[in-house]
Amino acid sequence: MARGTLHDRLLLALLAVAAAIRLVFLLEVARTDLVAVHLLDAETYHTWALRLVAGDFGWEETYWMGPLYPHLVAVVYRLLGPDGVAVQAVQLAATVLNVWLLHRLATALLRSGGEVGAAPPVALLAAALYAFYGAPVFYAGFLLMATLVTTQLLLVAWQAVRAQDRPTVRRWLVLGLLVGLTGLARGNVLLLVATLPLLLVGRADLSWRRRALLTAVLAAGALAMVAPATLRNVLVARDFALLTSNGGVNLYIGQLPHGEGAFTPALERPDAENDPSLELTLEGEFGRDLKGSEVSRILTRRAWQVFRENLAAMPRLYLLKIWRFWSGYELPQIEAYVWWREVFTGLKLLPVPYTIISALGLVGLAFLPRRARLVVLVVVLSYFLSLLPFFPTSRYRQPIAPLLAIGAAAWVCALIGARCRWRRAPTRRSRLVAGGTAAGLVVLLWPAWTALPPGEITWQVKLHESSRAARLGDLRTTLARAREAEEVRPGLAETPFLLARHLEDLGAWTEARAAIAQAAARAPH
Repeated sequence: MARGTLHDRLLLALLAVAAAIRLVFLLEVARTDLVAVHLLDAETYHTWALRLVAGDFGWEETYWMGPLYPHLVAVVYRLLGPDGVAVQAVQLAATVLNVWLLHRLATALLRSGGEVGAAPPVALLAAALYAFYGAPVFYAGFLLMATLVTTQLLLVAWQAVRAQDRPTVRRWLVLGLLVGLTGLARGNVLLLVATLPLLLVGRADLSWRRRALLTAVLAAGALAMVAPATLRNVLVARDFALLTSNGGVNLYIGQLPHGEGAFTPALERPDAENDPSLELTLEGEFGRDLKGSEVSRILTRRAWQVFRENLAAMPRLYLLKIWRFWSGYELPQIEAYVWWREVFTGLKLLPVPYTIISALGLVGLAFLPRRARLVVLVVVLSYFLSLLPFFPTSRYRQPIAPLLAIGAAAWVCALIGARCRWRRAPTRRSRLVAGGTAAGLVVLLWPAWTALPPGEITWQVKLHESSRAARLGDLRTTLARAREAEEVRPGLAETPFLLARHLEDLGAWTEARAAIAQAAARAPH
C-alpha cells in the first residue's frame, strides 16, 4: 500500500470516527431540554434569529453582540424551521470539518517551512488530538458561536500561510476579508489587522513600500467587511458603533477583583441578570435614554477607574486570567462542560484534555519551522491578548485549540525524532528540555489548580434545569431542581429570587411570593 494512500485512509477513518461520536452526542442531547430551551446568550441568538426570519432587523437598536452568527442561524431557521436540532446538527458537522481544516492547515504550515517529510504525521496527529477534545463538541450542541469562530480562525490561519508564502495583493486582500468576516462574529479578532503584518517582518525580498501596501490592503479588506455593520448602526440605530456595544460592560467585568479572573455579574444583586448590559441602570442614573455606544463608553471609563482604584490587586487578577485561559480547567459561564461530560456518553468518548493541548502545544511551537511558528504565534497570541482585558471561559478560548494541537503534535513527533522525518531531527538534548518543560507546564496548568468549587457548578446547573423546567411548564421539576440548588449552596439570596421569577412565569403566585419573601429576608436590599 502506498504511503500516501495509507495516510489518506487513516485521515478518512479519523473523520468517520469523529463524525460517529458526534452523532451519538447529538442523539443524546436531542432528547434533553438543553436543546428545547435556550438560556442567556443562546436565548438571545434564538430570539434574534426568529426576529430576522420575521423581517425585524432590530430598528433603533445598536448591535449588542456580533451579528454574523444570529444571521446564519436565521438562514437555518428559514430553511429548516426553528424547532428541532438543525443548528446543532450543522454545528456538529462543522466540528468534523474543522478537524479536516486543521489537517490541511498543519500540512500547509510544515510544507511552507520546508518540512515536507514531517507534514503527514504531524498533521494527522494534530487532527486526532483535536478530534478527541470534547469541549468543542459540547458547545456545538448549543446556540453559541464558538464553532463558527473556530472555523473562521482556521481559515484565517490557512490564508495567512498562503499570504506569507506569496505576498500578493490579492492574497492579503482575501486575508483582510476573512479577518473582517471573523470580526463580525467576535470583534476582538480584529486585533489581527494590527498583528498579521508581522508576517512580513524580515522579508528582505520586500521593500518597505511593498510591506506598507500589503498592510493597507489587509486593513482595507477587513474594513470593507465590517463597514456594512457600522453603516447599519449609523442608519438604523442612529449610533456610531464600529460593530457592537457590549465591549464596555465586558471590559468592566474584566477589571472586577472579586471576579477572580472569571465571569461575574456586573451588578452585585440577585436581579443582576435583568440588566446584563447595565443599560437600564445607567439610564436610570442619567435620567435619559442612552445609545449603545454611550453605554459602552461610560462603562469603559468606569472600567479604567476600577483598574486605577484597585491597582495593587491588578497583577494578581491578570495572572489569574492568564492562568485560567491556559489551564486545563474548562471554566464555565453558561453551561458547564465539566458537569455534562459525566452525563453524555458521546462526551465520555472524547478523552483528550485541554491540559495536553495547551501545555504540549505551547512547548511544541519551538519545533515548528520558523515561518510556520510565526504564523501560529501571531494568530494564537493575538487572540489571547485580545481577550486578556476581559475574562476567559472555556468557549472563548476554544477557537485557538486547533492551532495549539499542531504544536502538541510537533512536540510528540520531536520526541520520536527521525520517525517523523524532520529535515533536521531534534537533538537528544532539545528533546530532553522539551520533555521537562512540557511536564512542568502540565503540572502548572493542571485543572485542579483553577477549578471552581464543585458545589458552585452543581448550583448553577440545577438552577438552569429549574429555569428550563419552568419554561416547559413543569412546576414540580422547577421546585425540585431549585431545592437541589439550595442544598449544595444553602443561604444564598439568588436561589429563591431566581426561583420566584421562574414561578412567576408559571403563574404559581403563592409559591412565587413565598420565594421572593425568603430572598428578601436573606438580602433586604
